[in-house]
Amino acid sequence: MDTQTVARHGGAPPPRATIGVTLRPGRTVVHDRVIQKVVEEVSAAALGVDRSKVTVRISPASGGIAVTVASPLPIPPLDDATAVRATGSVLDRLSATQASLRQQIERITGRDVTRVNITVTGAIVSEQRRVK
Repeated sequence: MDTQTVARHGGAPPPRATIGVTLRPGRTVVHDRVIQKVVEEVSAAALGVDRSKVTVRISPASGGIAVTVASPLPIPPLDDATAVRATGSVLDRLSATQASLRQQIERITGRDVTRVNITVTGAIVSEQRRVK
């Protein structure tokens, strides 16, 4: 460390940056509509549907945010018993999706997620593809 660097920081070593981020005084404001779009994208990816089919509502709740997602749920063709068994029950899939969404939204937005509600608005049957 040279004398100019020490002088700039009052004799103390300069503050460490984390992963290429320089810490500076001030604040960062992320608008609700940005969080809304992020949650829509994460929800669509977690559920395996197009983002245009997902509706998300975010509201403040107990020091964090509550997320409500409405979306159709992809299901395998019902005449394919192997695929139906492999997919698991709807409740199991939704419970796993809720936990995954909570973790991903908290990681990406930096906000505490107190609740994730998922409403299934319909079903999307995936098309069977034939092997050529």
